[in-house]
Order: sequence, then C-alpha cells, then structure tokens
Amino acid sequence: MDKIDVKTEKKKAQTPNKTVAWFKSSGTRMRTFFVEHRNELRKVQWPNRKETATYTSIVVVVSLAVSLFIWIIDQGLTLILRWLIA
Repeated sequence: MDKIDVKTEKKKAQTPNKTVAWFKSSGTRMRTFFVEHRNELRKVQWPNRKETATYTSIVVVVSLAVSLFIWIIDQGLTLILRWLIA
C-alpha cells in the first residue's frame, strides 16, 4: 500500500495546478497575439497626409449627399401624409 501512495503522490506533484496551467497558456496565447498583431501592422501601407485628406473629404461629401437625399424623401412623405390626412 505504501508503494501505491508514493506513486500517487509523485503523480500529483508532477501535474501542475489547473489554474496555474490556465494562466500560463493564457499568457502564452496573449503574447503570441500581440507579436502577430505587431507583425501584421508592420505590413500595412498607411495612407499619407494627402490621401487621408482626400478620403476624409469624400466621406464628408457622400455623408452630406445621403443626408440631403433622406431629408428630401422625408419632407416629400410628410407632405403626402398631410395631404392624405387633411
């Protein structure tokens, strides 16, 4: 019986705590994520100042055009609804 107890105790001593193992694997996965993240960001071709200004102005103009279109449709539907109700 003593031999079995000694073997069991050795196995328990060799197997790490589940919480410790989880934190180690989480830390490893997190480090891997950040290393891969940094490597991917190095591959990105960032726009220069002129391109950024151009893209921003395009977004502003398109947003204004869409908002104007929606406003016109809203006003038209409001007039039609008032005409039907009155």
